[in-house]
Amino acid sequence: MKFIPFYILFFPISILFTLCTWTQNQGDLRTNKFQIHADTFIVEPPTLTCAGFEWIIEGDENRNASVSVEYRKKGQTDWREALPLLRIGNETVYGHEQRWVYTVPQKFAGSIFNLEPGTVYQCRFRLTDPDDVVGISEQIITLETRDEPLPYAEGKVYHVYPPGHQGPKEEPWFTGLNEAYYGKGNLGDWWLVPEPRVNCTKLTD
Repeated sequence: MKFIPFYILFFPISILFTLCTWTQNQGDLRTNKFQIHADTFIVEPPTLTCAGFEWIIEGDENRNASVSVEYRKKGQTDWREALPLLRIGNETVYGHEQRWVYTVPQKFAGSIFNLEPGTVYQCRFRLTDPDDVVGISEQIITLETRDEPLPYAEGKVYHVYPPGHQGPKEEPWFTGLNEAYYGKGNLGDWWLVPEPRVNCTKLTD
């Protein structure tokens, strides 16, 4: 019986093991590129009737991830569906004849519309990806829309009438917005200017 050296058997086995490991690593790298990594969630300041959101992400090179959006008034039990967040990233924005160029970062962004002023809402965001999600996949936030601005309680009331108005006029009245803003006769405001406080003396030789 012939003796087969150990290194002859070990060499092809090691090559096979290396190939299997490389194939697995390549698959892992490919999966990692397609996996989505959830990062910072940003809530923009709400307006009277809408609220904006951004969700910073990494990965998802095949761009098949999505974020569903639901919302409800605080205290209610049923969720209402809103538009999903838009997947953006790597788009180039530039101005005509401008030197600056802005590249959009990888993220989801969008808004919830038709909200009511001065109302507290709960908003739910669910991040899904067929290639798996790394990190927090659901965000539930509470926000309040702005109240409708009211006139200043101690503000002055000016009655503005169009040119040629022949009906009664209530004081103080002005013809057109310019006259109401600048004053009748276009005199503007008066300012009291104090005397100079710096003594200027003549320099002599």
